[in-house]
Amino acid sequence: TLQDEMLYSTNYLELEKLRLGNKLQFEIINDSTIDMSTTLVPPMLLQPYLENAIKHGIRHLQNTNGKVIIKTLQKNNTIICTIKDNGVGYKNASVYNNVNKQHHQSLGNTLQQRRADLYNIQVAIETNIEQGGTIVTLSWQHEQLV
Repeated sequence: TLQDEMLYSTNYLELEKLRLGNKLQFEIINDSTIDMSTTLVPPMLLQPYLENAIKHGIRHLQNTNGKVIIKTLQKNNTIICTIKDNGVGYKNASVYNNVNKQHHQSLGNTLQQRRADLYNIQVAIETNIEQGGTIVTLSWQHEQLV
């Protein structure tokens, strides 16, 4: 359920916060019209995107506290979940990654996209130009437990 997914995400972010200390803050905002306990979502859907936000964005921040905001809302019969971070940005992260790991080829985004396609989840990734960071938007048709 979406409730379980938010619990997994909270636990993951708490662990990362222990590792990074004050460099990471997070907030989870859920639409009160969504029945979190009956709304279905593939397990561990958000974790890879949260990991990317921290590993490729927030980790590279200099003299700035990193923040991740997860927000869910329902529009008609669609659940929309955004993961927003204030890291160095999707495009800038590749510069840091190329310097640090010249021979590593990541398949993470490809695998995440394949999984999203399997579950019919739309994924959009954009750089937050005004504030830095990245915004990942996931949307899928609302399904509930009976």
